[in-house]
Amino acid sequence: MGEPPDKTYWFRAKTFGWGFGAPTCWQGWAVLLAYVALIVAGSIAISVEFRWSLMWLLGGIGAVVAAASLLLLLVCWWKGPKLRWRSHAKDTGDYPVGRCQNCGYDLTGNVTGVCSECGRAIEDR
Repeated sequence: MGEPPDKTYWFRAKTFGWGFGAPTCWQGWAVLLAYVALIVAGSIAISVEFRWSLMWLLGGIGAVVAAASLLLLLVCWWKGPKLRWRSHAKDTGDYPVGRCQNCGYDLTGNVTGVCSECGRAIEDR
């Protein structure tokens, strides 16, 4: 289960939830540094251009942050692990006794021997 071990990702998967975590190699750190530099440089350029209008200043900085974030997300998607919802119990198969070890469904009262949520055979622990 999981990604092939020989594939090197620039960003690791988050432990919980959906998304990407910290960089795992120098290329990931370089992308993250470029992201911060792009936001800083863009914000400085916008503040020089629109220093006379707060509305245009905030809108311009917001556009710079949105564009840089979209670029970062695209690089993470391209060079990161497959996106999926992650929960510690599901990834480790460490659900408590009385729950399906595949999906975590409560098996109280189940007499069929098959999880009614995912259809997997129930394993005795």
